[in-house]
Amino acid sequence: MDILLRRSGYMACEPRHSFGPMAHECFLFHIILSGCGFFEQEGKRYVLHTGQGFLIWQGKTAYYEADAHDPWTYAWLGFRGADALRMIAAMGLSESHPIWEMSGDEQLQRSYQRILHDIPKCADIVSMRSIIAGDMLNFLSWAGETSIKASTLSMRYCDQAAAYMRSHLNQKVTVEQLAAFIGLSRSQLFRAFKEVYGKSPREMLAIIRTEQAQYMLLNTSLPLEQVALSCGYANESHFCVSFKRECGFSPMEFRKTQSDVLLDE
Repeated sequence: MDILLRRSGYMACEPRHSFGPMAHECFLFHIILSGCGFFEQEGKRYVLHTGQGFLIWQGKTAYYEADAHDPWTYAWLGFRGADALRMIAAMGLSESHPIWEMSGDEQLQRSYQRILHDIPKCADIVSMRSIIAGDMLNFLSWAGETSIKASTLSMRYCDQAAAYMRSHLNQKVTVEQLAAFIGLSRSQLFRAFKEVYGKSPREMLAIIRTEQAQYMLLNTSLPLEQVALSCGYANESHFCVSFKRECGFSPMEFRKTQSDVLLDE
C-alpha cells in the first residue's frame, strides 16, 4: 500500500479542549476511543462519540472540540499518498461524508482493541507515535476491508491510469490518452474512477499533481517555476492558483509552514 505517514498521536482531552480552525497538508483521521465532542468541516457540525471516527480532508479547514462533561480521548493518523483516496473511498468516506461508524466486524473490533491495549505500553512519546501509527494504519486497512465498494477490476484500471498519470506529470495528460492507454472508453474510465476514488480522472490528476508539488516543495529548494513545470502546470501562475485551490495554501506558504510540521498537534 502506497501510503505516506505524516503524523500520529493520542490525546486524552481536557473538557472543551479544541484544535483549529486550520487546514492540514495531509488527510487526518481520528478514531474516538472514549467520550464525545464535535467536529466541524465545510460549514457542517457533527456531534460524535466512542466508536466513531472523523476525517479531516487534506487542505480543508476544520475545527473540533471535546465535550464539556465527557471529553473525548482519540488516536489520530495523518497520511497521504497514491493509495490514500482509495483507502478513504473503501471506508465509505468522502469530502461530503467525513464521518465513520464502527461496524460489528470481529477483526475490526480486535484492531480497535489493539489500539486501546498498546497505548498504555508506550514508554515515551517516540514509541507512542510509532505504535499508534502502526495500529492506526492496520485499523484503517481493516475498516476499508469491511466496507469496500470498488470492484477488483475497477481498481486495476484505476491503478494503471494513476501510474500513467504519475509517469507523465510533466506532460499534458488528457482523459482520452488515459482511456486509450487502459483500453476503455472515456465514459467507462470515468465510471471506474468515480467507483474507486469518488473523483473524476481530471480531479485525480489535479490531486496527484498537488501531491508531487508538495513533495518537491518540502524536499527540494527548486524555485516555484521549476516545480510548476516538473509537475505539469502550464506556468508558475497556473501552479499557484491550482495549488491553493487543492491544498488550501499557496506554494510559498506551504513550503514555509509545512517543512517543520511536528508529528503531533
